[in-house]
Amino acid sequence: MSMRFRDSLVWITGASSGIGKKTAKQFQAEGAHVVFSAEREGDLNRVEDKCVGPGDTAVLPLDVTEEPAVSAATEEILAWFGRIDILVNNAELTQRGRIVETNLDVYRRIMDVNFFGPLMLTKAVLPSMLNRKAGRVVCVTSVAGKYSSPMRSGYNAAKDAAHGF
Repeated sequence: MSMRFRDSLVWITGASSGIGKKTAKQFQAEGAHVVFSAEREGDLNRVEDKCVGPGDTAVLPLDVTEEPAVSAATEEILAWFGRIDILVNNAELTQRGRIVETNLDVYRRIMDVNFFGPLMLTKAVLPSMLNRKAGRVVCVTSVAGKYSSPMRSGYNAAKDAAHGF
């Protein structure tokens, strides 16, 4: 197996399932030190337990919609590891429903998680990357941001905003 991420510090949001879980496991298998973030600590612990690569791991529960929590988490990771080499903005929320039946608070929550969350995280991490003149930010989006799918108006709109960002 390649070790191209050996000793890199990778912070992945939405790491408790799906793409985030697989991405976290792959980075860790390739030698990266990985910080797993999502809202559900139990799910994060289960992902961490399945990582068997050489890199260190840390679980840091996080609601990406809470600006003070995002700032605190960033400071905590920088205090632990001294740097963040790669931020993977992967947390997301989806929805299925007709526009007329979907409450505005659902749309707001989807925008908070899928657009404002990555925006806040990027703004929190970017100053340390600029100071070091090193680092990468990855934003996981969806083809739904370009080609809408039925019954997912909020998700489509949030992913379109993420593409623009």
